[in-house]
Amino acid sequence: MPSIISFGEALIDLYFESTPDKCIDPSSQIFQVGGSPANVAIAAARLNVSTAFVGKLGADHFGFTIKQLLDAEKINTHHITFTDQAKTAIAFVMFNPLDGSVVFHVWRDPGADQLINELDVPESVFQGARLFHFGSLSLTNENAIQATNKAIEFAKKYGLIISMDPNLRPDCFSEKSSVVEKVLNFIPSCTILKVNEQEAKLLSNSKTIETSASELQQQGPQIVVVTTEAKGCYFQTSKTKGWIAGFETDSKDAFGAGDAFMGGFLASLLQNGYSIETSLTDEALHHSLVYANAVAALAVSKVGTTASYPYEHDVNVYLEKTIKLDNVLKERVKQWQ
Repeated sequence: MPSIISFGEALIDLYFESTPDKCIDPSSQIFQVGGSPANVAIAAARLNVSTAFVGKLGADHFGFTIKQLLDAEKINTHHITFTDQAKTAIAFVMFNPLDGSVVFHVWRDPGADQLINELDVPESVFQGARLFHFGSLSLTNENAIQATNKAIEFAKKYGLIISMDPNLRPDCFSEKSSVVEKVLNFIPSCTILKVNEQEAKLLSNSKTIETSASELQQQGPQIVVVTTEAKGCYFQTSKTKGWIAGFETDSKDAFGAGDAFMGGFLASLLQNGYSIETSLTDEALHHSLVYANAVAALAVSKVGTTASYPYEHDVNVYLEKTIKLDNVLKERVKQWQ
């Protein structure tokens, strides 16, 4: 049985380098699986945590290819469903190699992932699992919202940790206020909430990372993590809070780094024995956040999204080369009591 169930959208990322005149270099194309929940599943699977993906794909070449690529990552795909009512979504990612900036367009009107419904959510996959993870992009349709609620219902029934990374794409919703409202409705059900700096401020009434995290944590999650590009990540629980510094790295492409971080964080939490019934020690939380920062640092050191995600051995070697893991907490944690 899988330890992690990742639920939501999977799509195709067509990755291109952009030129100074805002054209693309066709020879630079990278073809890979995309979609935040699928990315998190791949990141966790590469870190030796058993993972299942639940979602809906188009009964087309791209949909069948996504399943094949997820199978190759040893991800349980038995509960992927296919439809001929919509096509598999495609994301066009234009990467500027000069400054690392990304322009992102999604071809999805609607995408097959938006057609998922309650009947596509099997109760059996939740039995024996430990963590349920989801995002927000599939929440653009009412039937997908109902499917997400059904999945959360099963997760609660079987005592799973519930994790959310909104990965907000306001341009995929009819109104900016719509995506914020929908995400806020799900936060009280979460055990873990991970957001980036912009999302934290968008989802709260606060102007700083620290106050945003505090406000979001008071809505229900046991753990709130805010990732930043320059400072590492900030964490907030009911008992403790603080910053975990990131690793210095030659960043070539930060697109998808948040999903790599999330996969690393969830994998490490489970490997450290975290569960609904088991309290997480400060040391285990710090360890998992340092590990997640290392996964993200390796991911941004190469061009491509999932193509750049590291394997468990890569992360362990990286940590051994940069710092001794036993000294990580003393050197990198700034904690307030």
